Amino acid sequence: FLKQENGLYQKHVETHYQRAYDLEEIKELIKLSGMEMVAVYDAFTKEPAREDSERIYVIAKEGFQSNKVYCGGVKQEYSNENFHTGCGEV
Repeated sequence: FLKQENGLYQKHVETHYQRAYDLEEIKELIKLSGMEMVAVYDAFTKEPAREDSERIYVIAKEGFQSNKVYCGGVKQEYSNENFHTGCGEV
């Protein structure tokens, strides 16, 4: 319910859709995207995921990309228009 300016409440309805993915499918999609799998946790215990986990958290990170400059752990994107060889201003 959402409170209105006149003090009355209006009913508000939201619809959420969920889709389940097989862990192997998720791993393959992460790999195809150029990312790296970091960890898989049971969502409610934060322990390693088990075969009977109802929901899991998948942690992935961006993998190294040859078209990016990494300076001090910070990714900096570049293209032909703003290419530079060192850290700092472009």
